Amino acid sequence: MFYPYLFSPISIGSMLLPNRVLMGSMHLGYEGRSDAAERMAEFYAARARGGAALIITGGCAINEEAIGGGNFSCIYKAGDLSTLALITRRVHQAGGKIGLQLFHAGRYASKEWLAADVQPVAPSAIRSPLHSGTPRAMSESDIHRTVSDFAGAALSAKEAGFDCVEVMGSEGYLINQFLSPVTNKREDRFGGPIENRARFGVEVMRAIRESCGPDYAVIYRMSGIDLIPESNGWEETFYFAQSVEEAGASALNIGIGWHESRIPTISMLVPRAYFSFAGERIRQRVRIPCIASNRINDPEVAEELLSTGKADLVSIARALLADPEFARKASSGKSAYINTCIACNQACLDNAFRNEPTACILNPEAGRELEIQKRPALHRKRVAVVGAGPAGLEVAKTLSERGHHVTLFERQNQLGGQLNHAAMIPGKEEFLNTIRYYTSYLQEYGVRMEMGASPSATDLRKFDTAVIATGAKPREPDIEGANQTHCMSYEEFFQNPSCVPENRNVVVIGAGGIGCDVAHLLVDSKLSYPRQSFFDDPNHVSAYEEHLRSLPRVRFVTLMRRGRRIGEKLGPTTRWALLQLLENRGVKMLTQIQYRAIQREGVITESRTGKEVFIPADFIIFAIGQIPENSLYTQIRHEMEECYLIGAAKLASETNAQAAIWEAAELGRRI
Repeated sequence: MFYPYLFSPISIGSMLLPNRVLMGSMHLGYEGRSDAAERMAEFYAARARGGAALIITGGCAINEEAIGGGNFSCIYKAGDLSTLALITRRVHQAGGKIGLQLFHAGRYASKEWLAADVQPVAPSAIRSPLHSGTPRAMSESDIHRTVSDFAGAALSAKEAGFDCVEVMGSEGYLINQFLSPVTNKREDRFGGPIENRARFGVEVMRAIRESCGPDYAVIYRMSGIDLIPESNGWEETFYFAQSVEEAGASALNIGIGWHESRIPTISMLVPRAYFSFAGERIRQRVRIPCIASNRINDPEVAEELLSTGKADLVSIARALLADPEFARKASSGKSAYINTCIACNQACLDNAFRNEPTACILNPEAGRELEIQKRPALHRKRVAVVGAGPAGLEVAKTLSERGHHVTLFERQNQLGGQLNHAAMIPGKEEFLNTIRYYTSYLQEYGVRMEMGASPSATDLRKFDTAVIATGAKPREPDIEGANQTHCMSYEEFFQNPSCVPENRNVVVIGAGGIGCDVAHLLVDSKLSYPRQSFFDDPNHVSAYEEHLRSLPRVRFVTLMRRGRRIGEKLGPTTRWALLQLLENRGVKMLTQIQYRAIQREGVITESRTGKEVFIPADFIIFAIGQIPENSLYTQIRHEMEECYLIGAAKLASETNAQAAIWEAAELGRRI
């Protein structure tokens, strides 16, 4: 399919772009490494080679108070300036354009990230729920100095070769804090009515325009909707957009929500391009281009936004982390080969919030472009890959791409393994795109696929090499009465969810990631995210949970575990949203309990206080972990010179999709 709007040129100020694909800002966390300059330069250059029209860097602190995390880029440091100049040169050599995001964290800064004599600052001394410390309220002198620092940083970026700058005025950072009445309680000319609260952000724009001249492109990332109770309404948002435009902005990039918002904006739970309505409303009130963002991971979705006038460009960040060739594949009719972002956040945003380097569970090369490269095989081998889950798919793709002759065996009649289970969970349907991506490449590279086949040791001896990726199987429960007919493993449930009728009591034993997924599938009514008209009043955000509670009850679910925390290993950016949904859908969550026995009517448990508690249940589903399925490997490992065990078949108790795919990618490059 061709996308005429997505791949038509557009100008942002005097900067002409060949298409409408903008790579949105992501904090990479590579800055603290000894090879930071080369690593970051190659990361961005790869996205430029992949066809993105414009790349925006991760946030770059404009002064000492602005730092937003560990290993943060700082444009006021001479050493960082040399790294930034290398990045611009490398991106330009790759045929792309790049802009620097000018960043100030405000009260989202943590004292541990700043110099010993520097304290976080904000419009008012109001503590962020993300940190324990209270920021210092900025004086007018601080404000004027900070405005000047924004302007100086923009000029430094221009001199370092950046094609434009983007002002970070969204997501609850400093400029957004000035704009919102929730965080701005000032009584001077920077507080009070919207004209005053907008003043700081507008003065920043004016100062940058004066510093960089009338022709330099300046994108302003502003909040389209804060998703914070008692924050700005639509008219205040429109006023700020028009004021920034008048002050000289070349384009508006519309951000959604604050980091402390209690409404999911970037997780799998959010429908694709859901929040585009915010940018559409703003676009109707300004004359400069508007850029849509949040959960745009597919060229058809992007084309629809552009062709219907909801946006002028699309900002995609995680989608280009997952596949740097996103734009080139879409423009050349190869959309089926796009490694679609699944919005899991596991290695990107979760890593960023843990101050770890950004990565991608689906793309092992992300951030490691220099060290993980595919080279043609010196000796082409006949390789058998057994198991077509994430590990098997990745190793088969990598091996065949390098020139090996690969046969892929899968005992089921479909590729994907447990990815198919994941895709059944509301919001996780994106995993079907992962299977589509692998299928496209396996077919192109001529991988022989033996479906419904379980090879024997004799079959595998015909190959030069065998890779066993047979995955894991559910751990069997050691509970009295667990073998009754109303009990089942999570795998049995996924194979036939309709075996559990609606309006029944269901107990899920085990509350890790799989247990939470089972509970979600049991209670979902396919209406978990409200219609966009729900946000006609942007301050009515508390009604989100009311909406979840108002949905029809599907089943009555109790989720329980021996440990202390439900979903303990889920990532910080997704765990809260999933637990919020489960709680508001009526799921009872019990922790620190012991299982005494299972009866036909339910489960006898013992609470942490030693009290016996009976939990009624019509059906019981076990999600108490996995054990490796490695019997085939045990049979052949001493009979073949080259035999490898990977993924959950090797270490089910500690593995996940990222570990499986990364291990497979590295093995596929080694054989």
